Amino acid sequence: MVFCNKIYSHPPRYNMKIIKFNGNYYYECQYSGIKLQTRYGIPKKTGGDRDGSYADAACAVAHIIKQLREDKIKEKAAKEKLSLIHSDLGLHKAKNGESIQPAPELDPSNPDFSYREKFPWMYQPHLHIPISVDVATGKADSRKAKAKKLNVFVVPVNGELTTYTLEKAEFLNFELPFKVMKIGSGAQKSKDLLILSSEDSEEVNHRVSAFFAPKENEVTPVYHGNAVVICKLGDDKSDIFSESSPDKKRKSSKKSKEESQKEVDDLLNDLIGEPAAKKQRTE
Repeated sequence: MVFCNKIYSHPPRYNMKIIKFNGNYYYECQYSGIKLQTRYGIPKKTGGDRDGSYADAACAVAHIIKQLREDKIKEKAAKEKLSLIHSDLGLHKAKNGESIQPAPELDPSNPDFSYREKFPWMYQPHLHIPISVDVATGKADSRKAKAKKLNVFVVPVNGELTTYTLEKAEFLNFELPFKVMKIGSGAQKSKDLLILSSEDSEEVNHRVSAFFAPKENEVTPVYHGNAVVICKLGDDKSDIFSESSPDKKRKSSKKSKEESQKEVDDLLNDLIGEPAAKKQRTE
């Protein structure tokens, strides 16, 4: 059996936007189009760099709501982003009824930030990243700095991994060492994964199954036998298998999680309404 495929992936929806204007670099708010010297970025579940360039957290919230209304992201993804912002702003510890709020529509040529006076917790400059930081790390140089290569990992139940790396538009030809019986998708360290599993053994492939930390009231997928994992990684790639342990869970109090989720749900119910696709299906 020959494995010969081209795999495409959609660009991340929350990458920061950097522009050059009059010889200087600026962020561009992805919600309002305003030029910025600092950006608020949505924190990732895995830590590290923040996604997106926004004038403040309120703009990030408004952008998420807008994308959901236009059916550009799923409700589950929107809830995850809003929950991360909620925790990032420390609102899970709020005692005076503070809650996440979206920014109103803003004119990029004459923005009115007066909403920050009403919701000061939505603008926390100490969480913002200066443009000089991202320019210094080469993130403003070109698309090449963000280029990712396709990586194919052959993951046997036992034994060492085999890795193949493809440049853009390249093909990989090799004989797949097993018949594919199950195809799954996952994520590790904010990287999307495609999993091809043989399912020809009762032995669990722990290195692959460990990508999926058990969650309450959800069925956790388990992969048996040998597998191939496919994902895109940058040149500074980290080993996606190094911290794949179902025992590693984020520490957070149950109360904070419940309160955060309730607030996110309330925000969706009050402000988002039905995404465009749902409305079209019901009409």
